[in-house]
Amino acid sequence: MRKIKIYHNQVLKNLDHFRSYLHASHHPKSEKGERCYPLLLDCHSGLMQFVRTKEPISFSRTREKRELEIIVRENGAGRSECQIRGDLETDLSPLTQKIAWETFRILNLLIRLAKKGGKGDLVELIALKNLSFIRLPSSKDQIEHFPGWRGACDRLEAEQILHGKPVGTYLLREGDPLLQWLVDQSGFRVEGYLLTIVEEEQKISDYLILRNDRGWAFKKDEPDFDCYHYVPTLSDLLKRLVSTG
Repeated sequence: MRKIKIYHNQVLKNLDHFRSYLHASHHPKSEKGERCYPLLLDCHSGLMQFVRTKEPISFSRTREKRELEIIVRENGAGRSECQIRGDLETDLSPLTQKIAWETFRILNLLIRLAKKGGKGDLVELIALKNLSFIRLPSSKDQIEHFPGWRGACDRLEAEQILHGKPVGTYLLREGDPLLQWLVDQSGFRVEGYLLTIVEEEQKISDYLILRNDRGWAFKKDEPDFDCYHYVPTLSDLLKRLVSTG
């Protein structure tokens, strides 16, 4: 099977948690070919904990955990697909949302690529049998590992951190809702972040950073993200910067 690239280490952990849960549980097929898997999403880390319950899930929301369900449905053509049930928007950081949605995207891809097993075998268990071909990003190219990474930092906080710092000092932060909306509207699988930097005369500016399977790029006015020149690593993109905030 071809290598599959993911952006976040937590995605592989979530898939492994789901696989372990399936091995330890017995889930017979329903009459409608639908299976429901309750889980708790950590609102800070994006990690998923699969739970066993006979009661209908209440989909409660807290600042710590979010109740969700993975739904696996089989259609008339013998194919299966994965869907998510629950709230993945309210009070979740952009990073947690990205990890959750990437987990479901990769799970659906694995289900589509899965070869049929024996009679009664669950396609989701077959799909998760071997995760060794999933490619993790190198630690040196994960934006969360860069010295300037500040996570969920808004513009005002960024300005306060950078106030009075030398020209070229920058910080990296999660994209705001507007940036995420622009990315979603593009129809191109890409992630968006913000670079806030001190320029001449103490001007503090924001630059939009895009990441996809091809690498990294600064967003310009061109709406077609496929036309951008992507460099292999974030370091290549930031090599002209002299210091981090």
